[in-house]
Amino acid sequence: MAALQEEINAALNHASTSLRLNENVTATPEEQALQIPLDKVNTIDLNGYTLSRGMDAAAAVGCAIQVNDSLTVTDSADTGIITGGAIVNNGKLTIRSGSISDNQAAEGGAIYNGSGATLTMTGGTISGNTSKMNGGGIWSAGTLNLSGDPVVSGNMVRNLYLRSAVSVQMTGTLLEDLRVGLSCQSYPADADLPKVIATGVTGYTGGFVCDSDGYIALVTSAGELQLIFKPAYGTPDFTLPGGITTIEDRAFEGVAMKVVYIPDGCTGIGAGAFRDCAQLTSIRIPDGCAVNPTAFDGCGTVFVYGTPGSAAESFCQSSGNCVFIAE
Repeated sequence: MAALQEEINAALNHASTSLRLNENVTATPEEQALQIPLDKVNTIDLNGYTLSRGMDAAAAVGCAIQVNDSLTVTDSADTGIITGGAIVNNGKLTIRSGSISDNQAAEGGAIYNGSGATLTMTGGTISGNTSKMNGGGIWSAGTLNLSGDPVVSGNMVRNLYLRSAVSVQMTGTLLEDLRVGLSCQSYPADADLPKVIATGVTGYTGGFVCDSDGYIALVTSAGELQLIFKPAYGTPDFTLPGGITTIEDRAFEGVAMKVVYIPDGCTGIGAGAFRDCAQLTSIRIPDGCAVNPTAFDGCGTVFVYGTPGSAAESFCQSSGNCVFIAE
């Protein structure tokens, strides 16, 4: 690790520093983290090798890399790993490829993205990391930019943890297999809920994976990505009788109902069927049931529970106020 730090320090008079690993690098217990100094633009190519802080437990100053200005991490051989110590980002960090795994920290098991810092992920995998509190993969109080096909999954506790009022910026083309687990500090009642800003996003119609203990799912709605809380389906206060095949136009218009269960066998929901049901929050729609585009006009946000690939999911993708959640 010391030799790698010397390479960085020796290049202070250059406009940029690009380093390529040619062997595995492991720090000794007395060595400090790699320091990416101010006024530098640096690239580290893992080149298939391992960069390790050499630690097997969380520590106050146990990071492998500390970014104070700008760093890009790549891996030209696709098998490189950063392990044994997390990355602390106080500047601008870009992850293009490579794996960050088997790291531990109090918060931000793989990456701690501090206030005022910017983390951009266009690729790479963050998995198998652990935090004692939050953000086993990423803990972010700064700006987070996502595009391409980054993977943040299989971390404990929580994959990606956002402080309240923190933004996630979505840009460019997001691939269908994008997998990022998501949790956050805020609850639905909080006014400073984290926001997802979609700019020019194309080619992506899926949603983020929601952590098992998380409160947030990212879904497509009205042509843009939105950050929403994923509620559990509550006990229905209204269950349609079995044998009903069609819910007629305006059948329940303005009725005070909150959680609705539509049994299997129903094949259609008519125009304005639940119009102006102001209290409606959740409804279960069976597979094979077509939904009229105006069925939920005048309602607030309605969580629609159903089968992936069903007509109900297709309806939600074009609806302005209905959010699909797979049963």
